[in-house]
Amino acid sequence: MQNFQELKLHKELDIVLAKINFTVPTPIQSKAIPFILNQRDVLGSAHTGTGKTAAFCIPLIHLILNNKCKQAIILAPTRELAKQIESVVQNLTPKKSPVKSLSLVGGEPIGKQLSRLRSKPQIIIGTPGRNILDGVTDPLQVRAAELLFRDQVVTLDDGRIMVADHATVQLQIGMQKLQGDDNAGNETAIDILATETADEYWPRSDQFNTSVDMAFTQPALDGLARVMEKWVSHFLSLNARITPMLQIEDESWAWHLGLDAQATSILNDLYQGKDVDDTRLRQILCLFKLEADSGFAPEMQGKPIYMGLAMDATGVVRFKPQNLLMNLPLATQS
Repeated sequence: MQNFQELKLHKELDIVLAKINFTVPTPIQSKAIPFILNQRDVLGSAHTGTGKTAAFCIPLIHLILNNKCKQAIILAPTRELAKQIESVVQNLTPKKSPVKSLSLVGGEPIGKQLSRLRSKPQIIIGTPGRNILDGVTDPLQVRAAELLFRDQVVTLDDGRIMVADHATVQLQIGMQKLQGDDNAGNETAIDILATETADEYWPRSDQFNTSVDMAFTQPALDGLARVMEKWVSHFLSLNARITPMLQIEDESWAWHLGLDAQATSILNDLYQGKDVDDTRLRQILCLFKLEADSGFAPEMQGKPIYMGLAMDATGVVRFKPQNLLMNLPLATQS
C-alpha cells in the first residue's frame, strides 16, 4: 500500500487525513489497516512513534461511518495513554460526523463520565482500572487511590507526611496570587481527611481538595497498600499481600521496584551498595513489602519484593502504577 487513497476510505475520513497531511502510511499502518477493514483479528507490534494508534483508529472510524460497526471499546494500560488515544480519535474524526468518543479513566469525576455515557458514544476509550474500586466503602482507601492517577504535593510536618492534590494546590495558589495574597504559597483551602472525618470525602471526591497523612501506621497508608493489592490482582491475577514498613533490613534482599522515578533510582543505588546521601534518603516517603504464595519466577518463590514511593526535589509525588505491572518477577507463562 503506497498511500491512503488505495484503501478507499469513507470520503469524510479521506478529507480529514488530507488536512492533517496523512498521505503515506507507516509500515504498521500498511500491514494492519487492510486486515482491520476486513474485520479480521490483528495483533500488532511496533516501536513508539510509528503510528500504531492511527493504525487501528483509522479503520475503526471508517467502519463506524459505513455502519459496519456500531460501537467499539479501546483499552489502554494507563490513564495517560488512554487520553492520548482519545486525542488521536478526536483528531481523526470528521467534525460534522455522528461519531462520538469518550474516555473513561480513573482520577476524573465518575459522575460526569456516567452522564456523558448517556449520549451513547460510538467509541469508548478507557482503562481496566476504572472499576477496581467498585464496592470499596472506605473513603481513606479511595482517597489513597488518587495517588495512582493524580500527582500529589507533599508537606512534612512534625512526623506527618501530608499529601494533597498537586493540580488543586497549584490552582489555589494561582487564585490567591491573582487576589494579591502575599501568603499565597503557604495557605491552601484543603481539608485534612482523618478517620473521624473520613465520610466528608464522598460529597467532595470529585473536587480533589482533601489531604491525607501517609506516615507509617496511618490508615491512608494502609489504604494505599490495599489499593495496590487490588491493582495487581485485577491486572495480573496475583494474590499479593502488601505491608507498609519503616525500613528494609534484609541481607537476602533479592528484588525491589520503585513506584516512581525517584524511588527507583534510590532503591537501585541502595541495592548496589552505593552511598546515598541524606537528602535523597529523605525523599523516600513510604516503603512496602509485597509477598505472594504463587505467581513469581522460581528463583523468587517465597521471597519478598520491596517497594518504595518517593517525592522529587520539588516535593511532588508522581506515582507510576505501570511499574507494579511491568517490574514484578512473574513466572513465565508456558
